[in-house]
Amino acid sequence: MLLTNKIARTAVALAIVVFIAALGATAASARMTKLAQYGSWTSYGDGTSVLVIDRFQDQTNVMLSVKDGKLALLLNDKRWDLKPEEAYTVTISVDGRIFTVEARFSDRNTLVAGNLAPEFLPTFCQGRLAEITIGDQRWQMTLTGAARTFNAALSYLTRTAYWRR
Repeated sequence: MLLTNKIARTAVALAIVVFIAALGATAASARMTKLAQYGSWTSYGDGTSVLVIDRFQDQTNVMLSVKDGKLALLLNDKRWDLKPEEAYTVTISVDGRIFTVEARFSDRNTLVAGNLAPEFLPTFCQGRLAEITIGDQRWQMTLTGAARTFNAALSYLTRTAYWRR
């Protein structure tokens, strides 16, 4: 069990580094603090941005980030070998409601989709089940805990924004 926890902590640390690299953050924002965990969902913040992560058993990470008021979906799998010149279409089904978005290459293991529909986040947070599809790869997840974790992250951003004025 100790080894499994160490692997899990390493995977989360890697996901945070990938998030920071994908969004072009500075070294100072590399210090993210764990904000909340509900079920398989965990949120982190650095004072100006937040990251909410759900990790699948196959170590694929699904991340929602808010930075500079913009929502992005990041998908990371260390086994991927993505090509920058290829187009990636991501389909997300939340309780049967379909969202399709184009994702861009961030690095060989990470895709970023920043052009999410405005209704995506409320639908996602109020949903029960979601399925993400990229090509022939498919992941299913329960959304139990997603809303509470994301709300904790947004509350953190609101509090830190107030004190930065």
